[in-house]
Formats: sequence, structure tokens, C-alpha cells
Amino acid sequence: MAAAKTSDQKANYALGVLFIVTMLNFLDRQIISILAEPIKRDLGLSDTQLGLMTGLSFALFYTTLAIPVAALADRWNRSRIIAIAIAIWSAMTVLCGLSANFVQLFMARIGVGIGEAGSAPASHSLIADLFPPERRAGALGILGMSVPIGAFIAYAAGGWIAQELSWRIAFLIAGVPGLLVALTMWFTVPDPRGKPRLTEAFKPLPGKASLKDALAELSQKPAYWHLVAGGVLIQFVSYGLASFYGGLFVRVHGIGYG
Repeated sequence: MAAAKTSDQKANYALGVLFIVTMLNFLDRQIISILAEPIKRDLGLSDTQLGLMTGLSFALFYTTLAIPVAALADRWNRSRIIAIAIAIWSAMTVLCGLSANFVQLFMARIGVGIGEAGSAPASHSLIADLFPPERRAGALGILGMSVPIGAFIAYAAGGWIAQELSWRIAFLIAGVPGLLVALTMWFTVPDPRGKPRLTEAFKPLPGKASLKDALAELSQKPAYWHLVAGGVLIQFVSYGLASFYGGLFVRVHGIGYG
């Protein structure tokens, strides 16, 4: 009984840390949307550059690297993958605030996308091992609550900080906490699988399906591709709108940023 209670406490603690990780993930991802207008004014950007900075720069590597990172999470220490991912995207968020021109900001946003690609696959895999099937859906639901909270903080706090201080300070404040959370993740959230060596992560797993096998199986499931297509369309519209929400309220309605 005591062992089961200890196991539950460890799982709940890990879920709490992952909640903060995912909240910061969406905070750092979305904050550029509310800061886009003051960035545009300060750096003299066009709306085309604004769209590239808020959308393509992030999505380019976020969408493509998630699959190989997910494959790595099947084989290596997931807590360390998440910790490294947080450190990368948090450092790159700080660099966004230090950027002096469009190219630097574009490259920093690429770095944010690279870092954040490592968070979700490993987090979901870790929760699947920490919680039994009857508690897994609830744990994932709690984790999902961090998404709107992170986005809310990004828009509310990011806009206020940009108004009262500057958009650069907003990036710095958004990025620094993630570096501390990365250390917390690395040292206090163990992976139930132990600590396999990184060199072993790239060797074939006997009896396990390869990425090629997984894609072949998914290609035969029309429902999966319908789900993917629906998700792509939703994100295409929602992220496209988010890139110019700030500009709409400032340019058309004269709200905020002086």
C-alpha cells in the first residue's frame, strides 16, 4: 500500500511538472503573436515578414522534427529529452528579445520551434507509463488544461509588459523561467524506463515496429488521415488569425501600445 501511494505521488508530481512545461510551451509559442505589432514598428517589418516570423519560422521545424524526436522518445530517457527541449526553446525565446533585425528574429523563432518539437511526444509517452489505463485519460486532460492557460498568460501578460516596458522585456521574462524548469525536469522527474544510454537509442529495437512499419499501418487507416487533414485546416486558420489579432486591434481600433 505504501509503495502504491509513493508511486502515485511520483506520478502526480511528474504530471505537475509536465503541466508547467506545457504551459510554458504555449506561452513561449504564442507570445510573439501579441508582440508582433510593437516588433513591426520597432524593426520596421512588413506584414509579409510579420507572417513569416510568427508562422513559417516556427512551423517549419516544429512539424518536421516532432516525428524523429518521438522516435527517440521510444528509446531514450524521456525526462531528459523534455528537459533539453525546454532549455532550447527557452534560450531561443530569450534570444528573440535580443534580436536586432528580422533575420535574427526569424532564426530565433526557428530555434523555438526546434525546441518545442521535443516536448509533446515525450510528455504524452511519459504520462502513458506513469499512469494506469483507468487514470490516463484524466492525466492527459489535466495536461491539456495547461494549453489555454499558457496562451492566456502569453496574450494578457505579454501585451501588458509590452505596453508598460517593451516587447524585448516580455520575451526575456517569458524565456528565463523555462531554464529553471528544465533543471527541475532533469533532476527531479525520473523516467520509469531508467536511463538507457544515448548510443543505444539509435539501434534497432528487436520485436518493435519501425517508423516505416508505423507509417505503413497508418496509411491504411482513412480515419487517421481525415483526422490529420481536419487538424491541419484548423491550425492553418487559427494560427493565421492569431498572427494579426494584435495588429487588428491596434491599427483598426486604436487599442494598446500607445
